[in-house]
Amino acid sequence: MQTVLLLHFGNYNTVFILNYSKQRDSFNIIYVYFYLFLKTTLIYTTMTTKQKLILLTVILTGVVFAGCSKIKSLADLTFHPSFPVDIQITIPPATSIKAAQTSYTFNDSVTIDPTSDTLVAKYESYIKSWQVDSVTAIFTDVSKPVNLTNVSLQVNTGTETFGWQASSISIQEGTNLVLDNAQGQLDKLGQVLNGKQLFTVTLSGTSDENDVHFTLSVMINTTMVANPLGST
Repeated sequence: MQTVLLLHFGNYNTVFILNYSKQRDSFNIIYVYFYLFLKTTLIYTTMTTKQKLILLTVILTGVVFAGCSKIKSLADLTFHPSFPVDIQITIPPATSIKAAQTSYTFNDSVTIDPTSDTLVAKYESYIKSWQVDSVTAIFTDVSKPVNLTNVSLQVNTGTETFGWQASSISIQEGTNLVLDNAQGQLDKLGQVLNGKQLFTVTLSGTSDENDVHFTLSVMINTTMVANPLGST
């Protein structure tokens, strides 16, 4: 089945020729873009049939073929879901037995369900791609300045673990923890999101102070492309 669509914009005409293949259940679009000024259109109406055929042959030599995938991509929707993660750490006051300690360990985790985001849940079945643009982390609610060592921020899916480490960092309110893609961590996290997997983010390390609390506020910034016509 073949359909011809002619659109006229000002001094421009665009011809869309749609050819439907029942066997492939898809459309191929042949679109011809040419500019016939009004006076040329008038000349065309006075041409003989042979001349018109010659003109159409010349025009059709510029035909460009586009598969149905190009049409489908026009329906792509781009979103930027972000996932905030607040990991709260509390190191209690040392007891008399531990008063002589010079370091105090900490460890806490937060589990994230990517599909808990409203847009993700809505287009979950239509996601074409999902990537992590950046991950930022800042220390907030720091009760007093402390020195942290062997700091580790890990992502665990149950089958894979990856993350970031810092041998030492002095923190106070607003201190940033650098989370780059040096070892492909953002790429791996993107794969986790594409798999729509639950994952756990764990912060651990040691502090040179007791009786302290702080929060590591992590923000995972992503770009997701979905298509209501299908993800493939």
